[in-house]
Amino acid sequence: MACSGADDEAMQMCLSMLMEEAGTDNKDDALTTLLKIMCNIQHNPADEKYRKIRKENKSFHSKVWRWESAQHFLYAVGWIDVDDSIVLTEVDNIPTAISLLEQTLSECSKDTDFVKQDVQVVQIKADRKNVSSREIKASRARDMKFGSNIKKFGDIGIDLNSGGG
Repeated sequence: MACSGADDEAMQMCLSMLMEEAGTDNKDDALTTLLKIMCNIQHNPADEKYRKIRKENKSFHSKVWRWESAQHFLYAVGWIDVDDSIVLTEVDNIPTAISLLEQTLSECSKDTDFVKQDVQVVQIKADRKNVSSREIKASRARDMKFGSNIKKFGDIGIDLNSGGG
């Protein structure tokens, strides 16, 4: 199950395994974090701080490193183990990794949209069934008197039939 090597198929296979391994809730975090790491390296290729990540980093470990397939993806891109960190030695595979991550994220969001749409359709059907099963009652109008002391022109001494003037 080693995803060693830098070819596209190995990286794609690792991402497919990550999608299955991480599950619905965690795959977005893992893919987004991996994409951010790769984009930081692409935008700052000379900056060493983006090319070394501690494995014990709380955020990195909880979102990425705990998934074996994510580790294999990083190895396929070109990261290597050095003590308690991983270090990127070559940046040649970064553009390919970024495009694969973006593609996988877009597919993931499409799947999520379809699931949300299916949930909405089920909810709409349930609401319609609930409304149709209610007992129909005749409505009765009630005489609602608004305001307790309504005054009319005649009450204050104005005669509307007097002809004006």
